[in-house]
Amino acid sequence: MRARISADAISYLSLGAAAVAALCFWQSAKFPALLLIAPIFCYLRLWFNMLDGMVALASGKASWRGEILNDLPDRVSDVLIFTVVAHSGWMNPFFGYWAAIFAVLTAFVGFSGQPVGWQRAFSGIMAKPWLMSALHFGAWTT
Repeated sequence: MRARISADAISYLSLGAAAVAALCFWQSAKFPALLLIAPIFCYLRLWFNMLDGMVALASGKASWRGEILNDLPDRVSDVLIFTVVAHSGWMNPFFGYWAAIFAVLTAFVGFSGQPVGWQRAFSGIMAKPWLMSALHFGAWTT
């Protein structure tokens, strides 16, 4: 049986997973075991982010509005996670803010190139999965 969940709803679920990850990082100074749980929600966020585009394409509902709605919650998620990590007490906030700024800037460059015919790349050494993996490694080694 097919669940009739819209791609937009999955985008919002991605934002919810990021909020739970951020909450775990925020409270991890008091409860360090949350550093084991937070990366799981970071990966769930990535999975939802991948799934929303696939659902939109499979349902034939991909549109320019969907492009924006797919990307906007993801940028909010990036900023939410990295700024909360910056204030978790485990690191110098300067680095968390720069991670948030560069995550948004990288996405902006990729998004801005599309209207002039550039193919958007979702890979590279610090693509979103690598960023979350680095955060995961840092959380679990802490």
